[in-house]
Amino acid sequence: MEFCWNYKIIPIYLLPHLTYFLQPLDLVIFLVLKRLYLAKVNKYAARGITGINRDYFLRILGKIRPYIYTPELINSAFKAAGLFPFNPN
Repeated sequence: MEFCWNYKIIPIYLLPHLTYFLQPLDLVIFLVLKRLYLAKVNKYAARGITGINRDYFLRILGKIRPYIYTPELINSAFKAAGLFPFNPN
């Protein structure tokens, strides 16, 4: 809280399961993550790799991560949730 106070950040708590439509990660980021992960798993399965262990999971995550956490996707996630940065002007 001290960090927020020092940088004039107003934290907002989003209740789990009650405000799905306000949770930007659920609306965009996790959706893209799920789709990209599934596409990579299907490629592994097509090559005969049917068990995704921790090593394969981390390898897949490393390949798709640069496509998920982009400024464009993060901004679109907040826009989809109707959340915008506070602008007093």
